[in-house]
Amino acid sequence: MIIVFTVLLLAAIIVSVRILRIRRQLQDQTIIVSDRLANFYGRSTLGQGQIRGNGWLVLLKDDLIWEMYLPARSLVLPLKSILSVDTAAAHLGKTGKAGQPLLRITYTDGEQEECAAWKVDQTQQWVSSINERRKQVH
Repeated sequence: MIIVFTVLLLAAIIVSVRILRIRRQLQDQTIIVSDRLANFYGRSTLGQGQIRGNGWLVLLKDDLIWEMYLPARSLVLPLKSILSVDTAAAHLGKTGKAGQPLLRITYTDGEQEECAAWKVDQTQQWVSSINERRKQVH
């Protein structure tokens, strides 16, 4: 019981520190849309074995930024690299909770096409907001 409590407490402290660092990183940015409890479903090219997790998804003026809490990982997608934005019922064999559609982003990563997906609140608002920003940066 004490070990479980200690592990949970340590994880909560690590996530809190991570959130503070992300907040500091974004403090001078104009945030268009954000979801601090987004659930990352992974990148297509990495397959089903990759770690999924919760984190902060943020749409800025020129970039879409994903900051996973644990393990600490980042993904920065310049809006110019995004090929399409839509919704999907599943990604890499995992479905959205309670049938909620996932936000799916297809983008170029160097020379290859990549696809990533997230469970976010207000999925359609994300699709609309990202597409509106894409029109303005292209």
